Amino acid sequence: PTEGCAIDGPDTVNAPNLTLTKTNGTTTVSAGGTTTYTLTVANTGNAPTSGTITVVDVLPAGMTIAAGSVTVGGTNGANWTCTAAGQVITCTSATVIAAAGSSVFSFTPSISAGTTGTLTNPAQVGGGGDPTNPAAPTAATAGACTGSGAPTEGCAIDGPDTVNAPN
Repeated sequence: PTEGCAIDGPDTVNAPNLTLTKTNGTTTVSAGGTTTYTLTVANTGNAPTSGTITVVDVLPAGMTIAAGSVTVGGTNGANWTCTAAGQVITCTSATVIAAAGSSVFSFTPSISAGTTGTLTNPAQVGGGGDPTNPAAPTAATAGACTGSGAPTEGCAIDGPDTVNAPN
């Protein structure tokens, strides 16, 4: 040891850490029908969120939702405001999510009548004071998501869901 030295720490950094999961609870959807996605924003950090939390969901080709205000459901749906423009749904909430807490909401897009193949739906969460993902996601960053947390922080995907043709 060196004479005259002092060490303080280690110190724990208190911060929120947002993660996102999403599911429609099925592996098949029907062309001409609808599906309801449930999104769960969880705070796995050791401090509550602060400021606006943003979720961006990029619907795949063959899936649509009416432009403008999106009807939101789910346990904490009243805490979220969602709007749609083209294939992009942007949802925001300023409601605090406690450390180890979560916020659950849902919305229902339509599957176009002529859709075939499979559909994979990516989304991403950001903001809320999370130092690992401080900025709101964009359509480009959310669209690049390939799975939970990859390739960027806060990602989630649902699918691929097989599209059943109507009888």
